This record gives sequence, C-alpha cells and structure tokens, in this order.
Amino acid sequence: MSTFAEVAQRFRSSKIMATLELTIKYQTNASKLAYWLMLILSPLWFILPAAILVMAIFSRLISTNIAAYEGLSICAIPLLITCTAAFATIRNRQLVISQHGLCFPPSFLAQLFLRRNRSWYDLHHVALSGNGPEQTKVMKLQFRSGGSARINLMFLSPEEIEQLVLGIETFAPVELAKHELEPLKAEIAEQLKIKGIKSYTNIWKDELSYRYSATTFIPLAPGKQLLDGELRIVRQLGFGGLSAVYLVQRSKKDLYVLKESALPADVDEELRAKAAEHFERESLILARLDHPQIAKVYDHFVEQGRHYLLLEYVHGEDLRQLVQENGALKEERVRELAAEIAQILEYMHSQAPPILHRDITPENLVLNDNGKVVLIDFGAANNFLQTATGTLVGKHCYIAPEQFRGKANLKSDYFSFGGTLHFLLTGVDPVPLSSSSPATINPAISKEMNDLVVALTQLEAAKRPSSVNEIMRYLRADASLIS
Repeated sequence: MSTFAEVAQRFRSSKIMATLELTIKYQTNASKLAYWLMLILSPLWFILPAAILVMAIFSRLISTNIAAYEGLSICAIPLLITCTAAFATIRNRQLVISQHGLCFPPSFLAQLFLRRNRSWYDLHHVALSGNGPEQTKVMKLQFRSGGSARINLMFLSPEEIEQLVLGIETFAPVELAKHELEPLKAEIAEQLKIKGIKSYTNIWKDELSYRYSATTFIPLAPGKQLLDGELRIVRQLGFGGLSAVYLVQRSKKDLYVLKESALPADVDEELRAKAAEHFERESLILARLDHPQIAKVYDHFVEQGRHYLLLEYVHGEDLRQLVQENGALKEERVRELAAEIAQILEYMHSQAPPILHRDITPENLVLNDNGKVVLIDFGAANNFLQTATGTLVGKHCYIAPEQFRGKANLKSDYFSFGGTLHFLLTGVDPVPLSSSSPATINPAISKEMNDLVVALTQLEAAKRPSSVNEIMRYLRADASLIS
C-alpha cells in the first residue's frame, strides 16, 4: 500500500499540481525507427555539413579561395537546417493535456492540418476502435475546426492511458467521452490492480482531497442541481483555491456560466457577514451593466453556504486559447482587439460608481461567433473572498502591485490590460510585478505599440495613462505607422 508521500511524489512527477497539467510520452515504432536512423546518420547530416561550413569560413579568414568548400557550403547550410529541424521534431514526443486543451507531438501535424494545439471547445467527438485486450485499441479525437488525432494506445502504458482518459474526462465536455471511455477505464483499472499499482484516478482524488481538506471546498460534480433543480451542472470550466466556474443548463434549455465562491470554515461570523454583504452589493451593480461586449450578469444567490453568480454563456474561444493554437497575434490584429477592450473598460469605469473588473486576462476575453471580443467573468467573487480572508485571489502575472496590497483602483485594470497585450503580441505571459516591454521578445513590434504596453504596466499607478482617450492616442499613432 502506497503512503501518501509516495502518492504525492508520483502526482508531482506527472506535472499536474495547481494547473492540473499532464505530460505523456507518445512515440510509435515508426517514429522510434526514424529517431535512431537520424541519430546513426548524424555524421552525414550534421557533423559533415558543419565541418564544411567551418572550413569554408576558415578559408575566407586566411584569404584562400578554395572553390570546393565554397560550393559545398551552399548545399551544406540547407541540409544542416532541414535535418536539424527534422531531428528536433522527431525527438519531441510529448502529448500535453491541460485545462486549456491538448498539445500533440509534431508527428500528428499531418492529421491535424498543421495545428497541433487544440482547445477543449474544439473537441467534437471521442471514439475507440478495437475490442478486447488482445486487439490494438485506437482512440480517435475529432475536432470541429478540422482534422483528427488517432492515438494508438498500444504505445502507452496502462498508467499513461489512465492519465489520458482522466484528462479528457476532467476537461472535455462530459457528453463526449463518458459512454465510450467507461469500458476502457474498467479494463485499465483491472490491469493496474493486477500490477499492484494504485489507480491514477485515486491519486488525482487524493490530491484534490489534500488541496481542499483545509477549506472543505470540493467543486460540484456534473449533474448536481441547484435552485431546486432549476440549474444543472453540465461540466466544470475551471477551479482553484476557493472558487470554481461551471457550465450550467437552466430549466433544461439555455446554457449559462456559474461562478461559485466559498469561505474557509474558520472565518468568523462578522467577517463572513461583511463579505457576503459586499458580494451582494457588487453583484447588483454588475447586473445593471448593459453592453454588447460584456457578459451579462443575470442573478446571484447563496446555497449551502456558497455564493454564486449566474452569467451569460459566450460561445467562442478565449484569447489564451487563440494564441496557444495560432501563436502570437499580428500587431494589426492586437491593435483592433486593444481598441475594443479599451472601449469596454471605458464603459465600466464610467459607471456611477465606477466598476473595477480586477481580472483583465486572456482567459476572461472571449472572441464570440461574430469575431468581437467579449469580457467575461468578474472580480466580484474574488473580491468577496479577499474581503473575508485577506488573501489575494487572481492571476499573479496580470495583477498590479497596488492590487497585491489590497488597494486596487481603476488604473489596476490598465495594468492587467497591458499584461494581456504583452501576451497577445509575444505568446508569453508577462513577468509578475514588472513593467512589460514586448519588443524585447519580438523586436518587430512597433515603437508605438511597445510604448503603450510599457506605459500601461508602469509599477506606479500615477505613471500609467490617465484615461482611455490617452490609450486610444497610442493606438491611433500605431495605426498610422502600420498603414
């Protein structure tokens, strides 16, 4: 019987932890053969061309004209680049599963139409072929945007298969996989039992139990009903700390997003009442917002000691998923998105009293079916928790220094906005509590756009732009440069 320390060590070695990320090695016989052939032939495609290049450079340095080296170097450069890239591609055999989607090894590029990063939203169907343990099983993942991934389970260990199934069940829509994957789960559990290996599903449950034991917070399971059956949990969209976000169905018809927050059991009644009052007051203010690019807050309620916000479900892809699938966005597109986000902030900040979002991040900005950016989620629940616990809740890479100190203001949203632009332009999250300069990562970014991000992410709030009009002046200057 494994001790909890051993279980936790296995869990950590799988790179799940706080982000619940799984990394599985997947390599077919063909890719193994290609790898070893490339390795054996490396003197021909790497050492020899590299030697030719060195000799050609050396011959120029000593002012000799060796035509043979000059001619061979013309062929050696493309050979070296092509073969090195091919070898790096063959070596990459990681299948990564996270809350944002799946990242397949390069060997899947042809099947996936050259797009190996796919979001869970894109996953359309999961199917298994092959019956019985003596036959080869293939898991086929089909995607809405085109392409499919055929994963031959023969090349995965029972533990890795269980990890793959567990990742799909955790993050993908429940209705996609449950029926197909149940027999496979039972078969793998039996194999692990025979081997004397603890089920990975149990390890996952152990970690969830450990993570929430101090707070007694456990996310709701699919099928759970709230408001006397009016709301039904369809699936979990994300969770962390003392909050969770779900996709829910109301009255067996329309889909909504439900944000759930709880307080630790040891919070005293006075603080609990104060936090609840603050949450209710801010929820009522948010419910009055009426903007086509802000997700509507429909309701708030308390059930079994947990507080809930019911929000509009925006069908689309968030900006983090967009960048993960396509890479850093073109500057012209970022400028368009920035103008839309700035106008959304102007609307919120112009309310009486002004509304501070507190969580402007790529995950909370969704491109809807019309290609317009929509701001989803709100900091009301986070602020509710912070009021009662004194603990900051949020994504540290995007939080302004004064927000860390519990003194957020309107310019705190500007800091998060600047960090989001940095991510869109580079594909890299900003460094926490630092002024961002995307041009240091991508020198092709214009001076005007880089200056905007630097200005928005100044550590002192007073040095940031004072209004959306000032932000728009940067964007208009950048537009004239691009055009």
